[in-house]
Amino acid sequence: MGHDFSLTYETNKCDSCNRSDVSTIEDNMYVSYNHCWAFYDYVDSDVGFIWIYDRPVTEIIPKMELLKAKLVFNHGSVPTHEKKDDGTIAWSDKLIPTINYGKNETARDDGWATTVFNAYRCADEILQACYKAVKFGHLNARFDGD
Repeated sequence: MGHDFSLTYETNKCDSCNRSDVSTIEDNMYVSYNHCWAFYDYVDSDVGFIWIYDRPVTEIIPKMELLKAKLVFNHGSVPTHEKKDDGTIAWSDKLIPTINYGKNETARDDGWATTVFNAYRCADEILQACYKAVKFGHLNARFDGD
């Protein structure tokens, strides 16, 4: 379970009828609820991850950069992971520490665990999509989703 979301921008907006053309920059993005804890901890304690919805990327970029910095500062290092030859993450069956607020727990390293690495990766993917929008001049591009 998680959030499906995309990054879009409007063009040809009509002030009279409020109609516009919507183009997609990034589609079919997904974040597991397990990775959203950092958004509640470091972005917005009331709405968490959905804070990114309907805000321009220029407002999201500083928050995602700060989120990544806080994860590193509060948890000791930049989260990293081994990669396969094709550049994808090499998930494994090893047990890794999870973020469970005082509980000393571990979970399988399968990409679904509530870990600093997965939260950092999520924030970075959002940030890369924002940078892509800015690169192409779509400063008002916005995320939306469920």
